[in-house]
Amino acid sequence: AAQLNGVFCTEDLLNKSGGGLFSLVRVAMIRALELASGKPSLIEHPSSNKIITTVFEEISAGKVGLKKKEKA
Repeated sequence: AAQLNGVFCTEDLLNKSGGGLFSLVRVAMIRALELASGKPSLIEHPSSNKIITTVFEEISAGKVGLKKKEKA
């Protein structure tokens, strides 16, 4: 599980965001700004009305992350 007693598994978030801490922070920041500007959540029932919690839930669910660049 990605979340245990309200605490997210950092390793899971890192893997699902694109693999590194910088990627996780970048994905979370961009998505948090989108939610703050009124974009709808990508999950049906967020467990909290806090934006960062929703962002982490979306990342854990695989709804948000960096796209891998394809080799030419």
